[in-house]
Amino acid sequence: MRTLNSRAIDDDELAWLRDVKSVLCAFCNASAPTEGHHAWQGLHFMTISACHDCHDARVWNIGGMTEAEAVNETIRRVLALRAGKPVIVDHKPMARRSPTARPEKVLKGKYA
Repeated sequence: MRTLNSRAIDDDELAWLRDVKSVLCAFCNASAPTEGHHAWQGLHFMTISACHDCHDARVWNIGGMTEAEAVNETIRRVLALRAGKPVIVDHKPMARRSPTARPEKVLKGKYA
């Protein structure tokens, strides 16, 4: 579904969104089908594969994975799907935490 102020989705974007919904959840590794969360409105290639629970709970930045990292993981998984390669899950699923919890990993560095 697109918002009223975004442009129409073209065929390439539609194919990308279909593939995003065909890979594991970027946050908890739940199996497909997943939902597509637009990290930035109107940028259809910048979409995260999120299971219903993760998408509904808006849990990004809670398990140590930023939204940008989730976009990167989704891109990696879609490209593997398109190449016919197995998807290697190289991170542990996020722990379900309170939306107010702040992980140590995010607090390190310039935000500490």
